[in-house]
Amino acid sequence: MAAFVRISAVLVGMANVFLYSPAGDGELGNAFILNLDPWWPQNFLYALSAIVAGLLVSSIFLRFARRELRQSFFARYGVMVLAICLGGAVLSGFLAIAGTSFDSPLTVSERLLEALSRLPFTVVAGSVLGAAEGVILAFPLAAILGRFRIAG
Repeated sequence: MAAFVRISAVLVGMANVFLYSPAGDGELGNAFILNLDPWWPQNFLYALSAIVAGLLVSSIFLRFARRELRQSFFARYGVMVLAICLGGAVLSGFLAIAGTSFDSPLTVSERLLEALSRLPFTVVAGSVLGAAEGVILAFPLAAILGRFRIAG
């Protein structure tokens, strides 16, 4: 069960990164404009953000919500919606910091201030999108988790 939760969290994060990259990663937030100049380090950083966010959130929920994952379908569904919502918030924060570090020709202190000023908005937007995504994705994930028989 733990491996499935971690793998699915990383896969959901990677899918969000692949959707984020062509859909709004242009300069100044222009949609569908790929910035191919710093292509590989930026995409590597995005993928690393998705992996770290997925593993972080799945480890937290495996640590604190393992009992709820063993209960009824609706308990698993609620935990999965909350996990995907939290994962969206964490991933959006990571992506905002990664995008700020590559997009603008600012000094390091100006980039830090820009990232910190963007962070509250992106975390709220990521958690709202994560909640909307979690309502849909939690159904199959909770059903698959119900198939695992956990001893103890």
